[in-house]
Amino acid sequence: MNGLKYFGNLWKTKMASGPEQDVASEEVLANRIDDDVVLTTPKGNTLTVGEVRHSKRIYKSATPKQDASWYIKWVASAFILISAMFRVNNAGLDPSIANLLDNIFSFVGVTGWMIVGFLWNDRALILLNAVLVFILASGLFKWIVGG
Repeated sequence: MNGLKYFGNLWKTKMASGPEQDVASEEVLANRIDDDVVLTTPKGNTLTVGEVRHSKRIYKSATPKQDASWYIKWVASAFILISAMFRVNNAGLDPSIANLLDNIFSFVGVTGWMIVGFLWNDRALILLNAVLVFILASGLFKWIVGG
């Protein structure tokens, strides 16, 4: 187990104080570790506990990296940006074709973000993008049936 993982486990673990002390007096074990203890990251970098504890630049991203959701969110974002291009300047196309392409690219993009919402169990992403999928799908259906 590397140093950061060990430190993270200690940070979450509370010390058992004993039966004579109440729960309010429990102390987090991480607070008992000296700031000069050296940790080694999985990439071989070394940090002291004090650097991690007091740093404003060391943080962990809230989103996963290099898993399926990572690829889906970036591809979906690219689709949404392409749809914005069609929406704003028609990309030199007939406005009705540009509008159709805007709807198609938007539909694919928000569908991707809805999938990401499900993978992350993020209700805000699911709700927003599910409503957008419904709106865009109804617009595409209207175009298909010739309305």
